[in-house]
Amino acid sequence: MMPTRLLAAISVVCLYGVACTGTITQGGGSTPDPAGNAVPGTGGAGMGTSSVGLGVVRRLSGTEYNNTVRDLLFTTLTPATDFQGDVGEDGFDKASGPQTVGATHLAAYEAASERLVEALFAAPAQLARIVTCDLATGNACIRSTLATFLPRAWRRPVTTAEVDRLMALAATEAMAGGTPVDQMKLALRGALTSAHFLYLLERDLAPTSLVPRRLNHYEIASRLSYFLWSSMPDDALFSAAASSKLQDDATLAAQVTRMLADPKAAAMTNVFAAQWLQLTRLANHQPDPMLFPGVTAALKLSMEQETKMFFQDVLQKGVGMRSLLGADYTFLDPALAQHYGLTAPAGTAFAKVSVAGTNRVGGLLGHASILMPTSGLKMTSAVKRGEWVLDNILCAAAPPPPPEVAKEIMDNAAAIAQAAATQTARQFLGQHRAKPQCAVCHDQIDPPGLALENYDPVGRYRTMDKGMAIDPSGTFNGMAFKDARELTALLSNDPKFSQCLSEKLFTFALGRSPGVEDTTYVARLASGNDDTLPSVIGRLVASKPFGSRRGGDVP
Repeated sequence: MMPTRLLAAISVVCLYGVACTGTITQGGGSTPDPAGNAVPGTGGAGMGTSSVGLGVVRRLSGTEYNNTVRDLLFTTLTPATDFQGDVGEDGFDKASGPQTVGATHLAAYEAASERLVEALFAAPAQLARIVTCDLATGNACIRSTLATFLPRAWRRPVTTAEVDRLMALAATEAMAGGTPVDQMKLALRGALTSAHFLYLLERDLAPTSLVPRRLNHYEIASRLSYFLWSSMPDDALFSAAASSKLQDDATLAAQVTRMLADPKAAAMTNVFAAQWLQLTRLANHQPDPMLFPGVTAALKLSMEQETKMFFQDVLQKGVGMRSLLGADYTFLDPALAQHYGLTAPAGTAFAKVSVAGTNRVGGLLGHASILMPTSGLKMTSAVKRGEWVLDNILCAAAPPPPPEVAKEIMDNAAAIAQAAATQTARQFLGQHRAKPQCAVCHDQIDPPGLALENYDPVGRYRTMDKGMAIDPSGTFNGMAFKDARELTALLSNDPKFSQCLSEKLFTFALGRSPGVEDTTYVARLASGNDDTLPSVIGRLVASKPFGSRRGGDVP
């Protein structure tokens, strides 16, 4: 009975760029959100245009939803695991451009709200932290609870009218014979299916204005917490917002330092780094079991853990970003050490292990979590590996092949596959570079990919392929290298690496890629590859694009 009444009483907010039910009012108009509140139209300038202060209206990603209900309701449930998968921009699922909301999402949000609220009322210790009065008193307790709960759930102060609307929702349960407990449950579910919970909303009083405005303190708190923690603000951040301190640079810097030291900052590794480095591909990439029987699900988890622990170490130690490519250590457990042919650490857990003097290249490019998904199921792929380096390390993705080349590849797929299976990667790709229309891209893609040919399709070191000695040498950006180790040294000294990582952080933090007018700010985030991740994060948070927003003309 409750689900029907809840769905009848609420409607989904219609926001520019988001598919939903109801009527869209563009150009600064407003539409009712699930609690009945008027939410200004975004007045966005369109996803193809971007400039300083252009904000985006986006819903919480699945990870953010789970983390938020964890911190809001003190639950271990992860309802978003069952949600429809997020589709992101530039590799990040929180980027708002491709987001849509349809009937499947709505049903999932409604079901999740019921599951969460029922679990809350079944856990007295957790419930007592939210409902601090006697529900037998009815409306007085329900109103008091909402007045305390809504500012945390919606991440801002709420008005009496907003509380009234949820009280009216609770009243529909009372009219149907529901008890005060039932009424409280329905009101809480209304709060959890409101756009003010499901979306990160920033209200524009002048939605069509192109003049950036400074975010208010609560908006800054939410941007900051969902950037560093992928979750809602904590009490300290809410307190700083309530005290109007978050527009102060010193206070903001102190909050960044505090938050990066908090265990919840592991989200920078588990969410940002995992998506930047495309670690999610590991689970679905299964090399040929006849050729590589040792690649089990457990070993793939170890590969993922190696990269996450390595990134977290660079973040926490505050060493230069170049260490991500040029470090001479990694983190291994016995199973992964055996896979790499290295001496296993003592015990059964992960340990920091030096790779100096071994055949493994230091840094990310020596990790199987990257080498394996950028390979085929039976053979390596110098093209995939080269493209990965260009796109994720230098933000210099090669364009797709010209239509005539793409057609030639499709028409001759069988012959090409046969050649690739019988020739070394260098022999095979040499034929591509001999064609001018192919060489334009392959001269950039192939060298970093060929440099990694000493690592087989599952990331193990090798010296031979197709019965021939592997030649990992080459020239990249006009500089010669003899092997993967020298290539990583070149990349770790390339200023485009720190700029690329800054751009990735910008996209992750703001939910959109930098526009033309943002590039000046992005260029200032890193002073070079010796700069640290915390320093870049601090400058990003203090930047005008992070701390401001504007409206725009609806196309």
